[in-house]
Amino acid sequence: MKNNRSLKYNLLSLFLAGVCLAGCSQTKEVTEETSVAIEDEMDYALPEVGEAAILEAKVETAQKGTIQVATVGSPNTEILQEAARLLGEKGYLLNIEVCEDYLTPNQLVLEGKVDCNYYQHEAFLDRYNIEKQTDLQAMAKIHYEPMAIFSEKLESLESVKKGSKVLIPENPTALAQALWLLQAEGLLTLMSDADMNTVMGDIAQNPYDLEIVTMKEEEILGNLADADLGLCHVGYTLKEAKEAEDIMLAMENKDSMMAQKLSQTIVVGEYPNENAQILMDTLMSEKMQQFIQTQYQGSIYMMDGEVAEIEVTSETTEEEIIEEKAE
Repeated sequence: MKNNRSLKYNLLSLFLAGVCLAGCSQTKEVTEETSVAIEDEMDYALPEVGEAAILEAKVETAQKGTIQVATVGSPNTEILQEAARLLGEKGYLLNIEVCEDYLTPNQLVLEGKVDCNYYQHEAFLDRYNIEKQTDLQAMAKIHYEPMAIFSEKLESLESVKKGSKVLIPENPTALAQALWLLQAEGLLTLMSDADMNTVMGDIAQNPYDLEIVTMKEEEILGNLADADLGLCHVGYTLKEAKEAEDIMLAMENKDSMMAQKLSQTIVVGEYPNENAQILMDTLMSEKMQQFIQTQYQGSIYMMDGEVAEIEVTSETTEEEIIEEKAE
């Protein structure tokens, strides 16, 4: 795998308030509404935005209309920039609001200032809706950033011996991903009621007596020489200039429970949403998939773009929903 570029991202699993870039507005009241209940669980650093700012549209006029989307960090911003180019060829202008915190993009959707946002997974959205008593909806799953097992000492997982030292990320969501991947590869067994919030205490059986050590995810690949295995997101092989094919022993399946719950989604205030649908179709297009494969070299899975099931209310009949989906 060639060292093509640096990925600067973390899974978006935290409630933080802060300064918003590129014209995003946020009141003091919203800023102070951080989630105390889950503050300890979601202790992550914000991803760097760096050069990824608002795309300067190359189209003077949007012949078919303007689509507004909010996002945070990479790789989502870069993916949207490519979507803007593809949409521009079709006569649409995609206006990308790049924010630095994880509250503002949802607030912008609630206020109707953007058509949708693309920066979070369903688990984060579920917590947000509960915390804020809102009803934002995950419209479509777009991409997933998988985790893999790496080693500079072992040629396969069949070589794992008792007492092997395993490095996994210390942040809660990535830690849970790592434990589920270890289970999927038969290296340990989790409790029957384990879910996506799995912690070390949920390990039911550890037949290899693995010595599991947690550390900052960005430090794992650099410490592989002192361990038998290390688990982190595949994107770090680009950041650390690692040859993934040479050191990767296993990678997370995109059909896994964690992939389904942690894939990045398009979120809307209500459904159907014509502009969000146009953006979704572009993100799921063959041209976009080619871009993803070339740009991220397998460190991102494209999901199926499945549209969220919409609850039937007294004001909406099943027939109306079927018709809306067909359209």
